[in-house]
Amino acid sequence: MSQRPANGPEDKENHLMPRTLATADAQPRPFLEIRIRGLHLTVEHVPYRLLTLVTTFGGAVAGAVWYPR
Repeated sequence: MSQRPANGPEDKENHLMPRTLATADAQPRPFLEIRIRGLHLTVEHVPYRLLTLVTTFGGAVAGAVWYPR
């Protein structure tokens, strides 16, 4: 079994683990992160149901506004 040399501080601890196992515990990046002064909003996953409702409602409102013209 060959060992690869440590390249950085994180590799020194995990130098015997394959790359996939060493990074398996890493947190995935959030879908959306907004920081404005004291407000910090983080959305972990895409809210498909919310997007569907907003799109449906928005389309209905747009149709109701456009139809009388």
